[in-house]
Amino acid sequence: MEVPGKQKPKKTFSVSRGSAEDFLLFCIPCDRDGARVPAKGYCSTCKEHLCDTCYKHHKKQTPSRHHILLDQDSMPTTPIVPIVKDEFDSCDDHEDEKLKFYCKEHDIVVCSVCVTLNHRLCNVEYIPKLSKHILDSEELNEIMAEMKALRIIIKSQIRE
Repeated sequence: MEVPGKQKPKKTFSVSRGSAEDFLLFCIPCDRDGARVPAKGYCSTCKEHLCDTCYKHHKKQTPSRHHILLDQDSMPTTPIVPIVKDEFDSCDDHEDEKLKFYCKEHDIVVCSVCVTLNHRLCNVEYIPKLSKHILDSEELNEIMAEMKALRIIIKSQIRE
């Protein structure tokens, strides 16, 4: 119900319709916390867009003090998609070994050395083989359908 004299909040987001003006980048650190704040700068070291507040703090914090920061005029105008390597993380116990197996009994991922030494009697599956079945799974299809429905709802809310 609308209250007389009260203004509707202005929408601060934009939906991409193909032009650069319609596209709005958001601060990645704030987005992780659930806030959608427009990006006003970019850290080339972290490969993240930053809002004014995060940009200023990024210059002050010891771990990020020497990072390469770009202002709004110099920052990339499209979201940076991280490059996904076609390999797994390294094992904590065996640095030269990649995590390639999933142990169902212990609910952990392990390397081939760990399988041989500690999980010989466990039900262990090879992750690349296991992940192929996910693409054809009913659960993934249901999630994709739910996401499609949510996109429709969000678009209708944006238009209001």
